[in-house]
Amino acid sequence: MINDAVGISLKNIEKIPIPLDVHTVRLSLKILFNESFDGDITNKIRSRINKGWEKVLEGGNIYSLQLDEPLWMLGKHKLFDKFMKEHRLS
Repeated sequence: MINDAVGISLKNIEKIPIPLDVHTVRLSLKILFNESFDGDITNKIRSRINKGWEKVLEGGNIYSLQLDEPLWMLGKHKLFDKFMKEHRLS
């Protein structure tokens, strides 16, 4: 928020990893690797997810922290799952 909403530019903000909780991990594993989440957030999973998002966002106009809120909202409310079912994509 400091960087985007307030306009105070933070150096190397693109290097800050996404804060991961059950919602962001569940959705990230599904989107990035088409895998289910077993409920255990290990360092290996954290690293894998952050590297995955880095690769996806590489060369783009957004950085990984900007994904935190949308991933959390979609994950918490299972909106991604609903979308996939409604469009027969799962």
